[in-house]
Amino acid sequence: MASETAAERYEAVELTENGEKPLGTVEFDAAGTLTVREEKGAAKDGALARIAQQVNGKKVMYVEAPPPEGSPRFTLASRIVNRGEPDFIPALKNYLRTYYKIELRPQ
Repeated sequence: MASETAAERYEAVELTENGEKPLGTVEFDAAGTLTVREEKGAAKDGALARIAQQVNGKKVMYVEAPPPEGSPRFTLASRIVNRGEPDFIPALKNYLRTYYKIELRPQ
């Protein structure tokens, strides 16, 4: 697995019921800002750039965390990951996969 370091390029792929659609190439900087380097196919209408703009506006991400000790069974908990922290890019990649069905694959 590639490391989650700054300035890594990824191939953005939309996961659909009918297969995968390549959207383009993106890159993260050290703060976790997503930059679109190239748009392909369905994303040529600027969709990938609009998604990048939306997620770049997020200052924090929420990730699952163990519940506090003594919590009732099946308690869900999360923790905040601030932009620029080491866990931010993996959290943002998970957010893109969950809410936009976009997977970022290392190039």
